[in-house]
Amino acid sequence: MEMPIDWIFFLFEVVIVMIILYVATRIVCKEDIVSAAYALRLFVTALLAVVLVPMMQNILGLGIIGLLIAFFLLVLIIRYVIVSEASLGEEVIESILIALITLISIFIINYIAKELLDVTVLGGLLG
Repeated sequence: MEMPIDWIFFLFEVVIVMIILYVATRIVCKEDIVSAAYALRLFVTALLAVVLVPMMQNILGLGIIGLLIAFFLLVLIIRYVIVSEASLGEEVIESILIALITLISIFIINYIAKELLDVTVLGGLLG
């Protein structure tokens, strides 16, 4: 059975965002040990981020308000799933920086997918 290009790109984007989360966490929190539990937390956070951002902004039709809500939710998810164990003491600031790096990377990946590859990320999957 052949997978549609949207699903393949969705999985690819989750893995790329997972790597970006790892790099951002390593830069901000100085976390350098990767265990299976830490990798699972990164994967779950990346999956939620890749679904949450387009869903809040485009699919629910909230526009910029949806983007702000998605950013706030992403900060909370990162704060309690990733940063709680990797923190140097400033959990909120670290979470905001990691969420900002992640959000910008999702926009770049989605822009490349739409403009260069003509792939609609999550548009065909959820809408």
